[in-house]
Amino acid sequence: GQRHLRPAVGWIAIGDKAYGILFACGSIAVGGCAFGAVSIGLLAFGGLGIGAVALGGAAVGYWTAGGIGIGWYTFAGVALAGKAAIGGVAVARDFALGGIPLAAEANTDAAKAFIETSSFFHWAGMLMSPWGWFAAVAVILLPMFIALRFVSPKSESLRVGAE
Repeated sequence: GQRHLRPAVGWIAIGDKAYGILFACGSIAVGGCAFGAVSIGLLAFGGLGIGAVALGGAAVGYWTAGGIGIGWYTFAGVALAGKAAIGGVAVARDFALGGIPLAAEANTDAAKAFIETSSFFHWAGMLMSPWGWFAAVAVILLPMFIALRFVSPKSESLRVGAE
């Protein structure tokens, strides 16, 4: 028979496609706190993260960190920001620090002062270190394993048969 994926939906959702109000984890994850290949939420973490706080290979949101970031405040390899950016290529309206910066204040003392006093850039800098990623992954996996303990073996997100 043909296999159809049924999305996991709930307050906490874990499945191939997960739609959770508080937490979602899956290939496609949508929720308050979303983790997946494509994640959309207030906190989005994944290959493509879209949210208020977005972390991942490609991140789009207000505060973003990752490989490529587009946001108001961005810490990324390629960083495009409305206010301030740090990255190898850093483009922002006001402040930019990086290898190739483009902003009103690019690699200046004013840019450095603004970014050094920003809580976001402090935390993003810690997260972007190797130990920061290790800690982030541990924080992500712990709730997932706890949630999986409460999932019944009968509740699958895969249904066999035509609909």
